[in-house]
This record gives sequence, structure tokens and C-alpha cells, in this order.
Amino acid sequence: MKNFVKVMDQTGSAFRYFTEKFPGTSAAKTKEGVFIGPQMCKILRHTQFDQILICNEKRAWNDFWLLAAYFLGSNKADNHKELVEIIVLSFPKLGCNICS
Repeated sequence: MKNFVKVMDQTGSAFRYFTEKFPGTSAAKTKEGVFIGPQMCKILRHTQFDQILICNEKRAWNDFWLLAAYFLGSNKADNHKELVEIIVLSFPKLGCNICS
């Protein structure tokens, strides 16, 4: 989540969504993508969030959502390795260096 938010268009409507959804969070924390668990859950449950993203952001977000839904929980999907590989391929298209 942190890497995703860092490379988002800071002037776009998707980034504004974070500042409006969590007004108590400082601008610095929002800009760095620092969210606590309940905030992340709200974002993951928001079904229309991906509609305000642009092309590569939308693809990376959908891949992240799948990973969070089927890998980060207590019951891992059978294809969890494939889900991680998808993230490793889609996030660099946004400019994320997730291997460091």
C-alpha cells in the first residue's frame, strides 16, 4: 500500500480520495502512504475506488486487492505464489521499486 500511494499522481482524484476519507491523517503520512490497519480495510472495502484510478494505477490496485484478499488473510489461496508474481510485475510499471 505504501509503495502504491507514493507513486500515485499527487494531484489526481484518487489521491484526493485518501485526504478526504481520512481527514485526521497528516498530509505527510498520506503522501508517504502510511495507513493503519482499519484505514487499509476501509480502502480495500471501497468498491468504487478503482473507478477513480488511471490505467496503470487501476491495474496495480486490482492486483494488490487480489493479493490482500487471497494471500494476506489466514487462509491462503492455492495460487498465492502467482498472486505475488503478478504484483512483482505490475508495480514496476507504476515506478515502484518493490524489490528493495
